[in-house]
Parts: sequence; structure tokens; C-alpha cells
Amino acid sequence: PESPTGYDRHTFPFVVLRGRAVHIFSTQDIEDPVKVAEGAGYTYSYHKLDYYHTPDVLSTEFAAVPVANIEDTRGWLHNDDLLVDRSGQVHILYYIQETELDGRTFTPQMHAFGQPSGPFEHVEIGDAGMYREGRLWESPDGTMHILLPRHDDLYIAPLNQDGIPSAE
Repeated sequence: PESPTGYDRHTFPFVVLRGRAVHIFSTQDIEDPVKVAEGAGYTYSYHKLDYYHTPDVLSTEFAAVPVANIEDTRGWLHNDDLLVDRSGQVHILYYIQETELDGRTFTPQMHAFGQPSGPFEHVEIGDAGMYREGRLWESPDGTMHILLPRHDDLYIAPLNQDGIPSAE
């Protein structure tokens, strides 16, 4: 859509290209009727996170897998990272700001993972508000790691098979 407040405008994408396979994780810009009625300076919110995949961008349509949807709240979704590991499993990091513009009400960092066709398993990483803006990394030996800024240091931990970081 031409308008920055138009439905279905996806923003803040994370993209993984592997030959002709393409993986995209983005958040959806949704016109917020409450903000429009209030005459707010910006009238959009991010209430949906989606993942798209095609095994062959030249010949196959993208399949959409919903990751999170909070349209019924006054919150804000944050997409943080996308990684496709060497086995082809998709790993996504996100969190929810439960009340938009309130910097104190966050869910824990979330790790969603699974096969490109979904569905994804969602697990919590840490306590609410403890980590934000996380990143994923796969070491040369194939171990998945999560990297998270925390106060005045950086938290780095391998992820167990259940998607949760191992003990510090």
C-alpha cells in the first residue's frame, strides 16, 4: 500500500537467502483506530508477526506461517532475529511490549522454532523485561547460541534442544 498506515505493510524484515530458498520474518503495520480517533502523531501499530518461506523463489509461492498476533490488545510486537540453522530448522526471536509506549511492561524474550512449514514451538527466554533485542548464532560445530544485551554486559548461552538457554 502507498500509505505508511495501510494494512499489510510489512516492516523490519529479517531475510535469509539459501540458494533459491528464501525465509522472511517481519512485523505487520496495522492502522490503529484508537490512535486515529485520538489524532495521534502516528496511527500505526505492530500487532502481527509473520514468517514466510519458499523453497524456490523462482517457481514456488511463499507460504505464510503466523508467529504471533496481539490485535486484541494495546501492545506492540518486536521482531528481533531470524536464523535458519544448517539442518533447515527456523529460529525466531521476538518479544511483546504489553502496553505500547509503556517501557516497563514486556513479556520475556521469546524463541520460536520449528520446520519452515510450521507450526513453531514458542519458549520463554529469561524473565519479563530482562532481555531485549536478542540475536541468534550457530557455531561452526552446529550449536545454536543466543546473544542478549543485559544491563551492562552481554549474555551468551548455547540453546538446549528444548530451545531454552543452558544454565549460565
